[in-house]
Amino acid sequence: MPEEPSSTKASGQSLIDRLPSWSFLIGLGALLALLALVNMTGPGNFVDEYIWKPISTTGNYNPYNTVLLMVVLGLVLGWIYRLMAELNEKVDLELTVAVVPYLVWGSVYHVLEDADLFAPFAESIRAAGGAPADFDASCWATVQGGFLQQCFGVFFQTPIIYVMVTFVAVFVFWLGHVAKRISERQGPGYGLRFVTFMFGGLFALYLALWASEPDFIRFVANPVVALAGCGVGWFIVWRDTSKRGTVNPRWVMFAFSMVFLIIGLYYVFAWMTGGHDVWRTEEEVSWWVLGALILAPILVAWSSGRKGRAFSGGHPGGPYYGQRLKKPDKVVWALMGLVIVEGLALFASIQAFHFLEERADSGTFFDDVTGLAGLLVMLAIGPAAVLLGNRLAFSWARRSFGVHPGMVFFAFPVNLIMVYGQSADGLMTSVGIDIFGYEEKHVLPAFLIQWVDGLDMPGVLDVLEPYPTTLVMVPLKILIVLAVVWLIDLGQHEESAMRQNLVGLVKMAIIMVGLSPGVRDAVRLAMAV
Repeated sequence: MPEEPSSTKASGQSLIDRLPSWSFLIGLGALLALLALVNMTGPGNFVDEYIWKPISTTGNYNPYNTVLLMVVLGLVLGWIYRLMAELNEKVDLELTVAVVPYLVWGSVYHVLEDADLFAPFAESIRAAGGAPADFDASCWATVQGGFLQQCFGVFFQTPIIYVMVTFVAVFVFWLGHVAKRISERQGPGYGLRFVTFMFGGLFALYLALWASEPDFIRFVANPVVALAGCGVGWFIVWRDTSKRGTVNPRWVMFAFSMVFLIIGLYYVFAWMTGGHDVWRTEEEVSWWVLGALILAPILVAWSSGRKGRAFSGGHPGGPYYGQRLKKPDKVVWALMGLVIVEGLALFASIQAFHFLEERADSGTFFDDVTGLAGLLVMLAIGPAAVLLGNRLAFSWARRSFGVHPGMVFFAFPVNLIMVYGQSADGLMTSVGIDIFGYEEKHVLPAFLIQWVDGLDMPGVLDVLEPYPTTLVMVPLKILIVLAVVWLIDLGQHEESAMRQNLVGLVKMAIIMVGLSPGVRDAVRLAMAV
């Protein structure tokens, strides 16, 4: 069959598929230039009052900067979507795994900014006459020195840090493609040499930063830390290239993320273990929060995957047991309900960790044996709920509910990463607000939390004391991500296959808006900043 003329193909393409990738960068640059011009009109203008000040001082959100953030995110996603097409790349599991560490280290550096690692430092703000409410500012014009001394910390605030992370990731990905082409033309050894040069250049830049003793960072980690990160990254690329016979740009991108992540984690552990005590505050740290960040969302994601397999008929007990359903609606709602209940139960286990830590810190761990036994039972509630929920899913699939093959989408790895990210955000936000007394800065969640708080729920629902954030964020986050899987993969799987990159980027965005704040909240709570 003859090929369709290219003009016909082009006319059938959507506008986004016809635009070059650089057009989105021009749009982003034009938007930022417009905001900068408005901001230059003088103090008190719209941009200064509703966009710049909330971001650079308190990090608060309002409807205006929230809409702006969504527009910026849309332009960045459009740029990446077209760039993937121009590079003949697919947004798949491998690429998603390569991107995830960038979201993690971006969140870690955001917390380090909250911990006052980057200028302006809190004492500088005090010396400049700042009010106590402004001590967490990331940009302070009256601090002595140039722009870096006054505003370096603002580069690590949301959303600027994630825009920077995105550009770093795409730039490294592009360099990975250069290495791939070299390895295909001249052999894998030459491609590895190029990657080695990349790591060498990055380490040389780090050495220059360390040797210059900058005054806009409290201290620069020892170059041995950066060298270790480069070594780990180089080993990752070498091992993958040895197996494939060519350099893979995805693993180049993943490997370079290890350098930034290892350096960031060094600062976190230096704070938490008491290193560089001139920087660390006297606040107590909470190691258990990091454990909760890793374990609780993993259990939620694992449980979603197990139920997806059970309700698809793919359980090891038999490939096609139970009644075959024409529509999956009933089993989807059952899966959602079970996973939400399990998420709430896991919060109870996290809360038990907190109470046990309080007992240990006060030296009253064994004073009340009955209370201790109750806390241990509470600790087991979450894992027990997950096991019971899976047993119910298997039983319902075999007997009353039946199975639908499309439910296997709930067990796909990319979808499970989405579930992990969103459940991490919901659980860590709940821990921060309901246990540690933090405040919600985003507009819609803050409204919903206040609304639930105003319902004056009976004691049987709020357990020991009111937990409005938990009753909003945990169900909402889990419901949204599982509904997305239902609508995109289960409901529109044919269209999803045709637009794999667009769907993949949408999922990557969902991972980003869940995992990034989830990691940030957990690290911030652990460091007590």
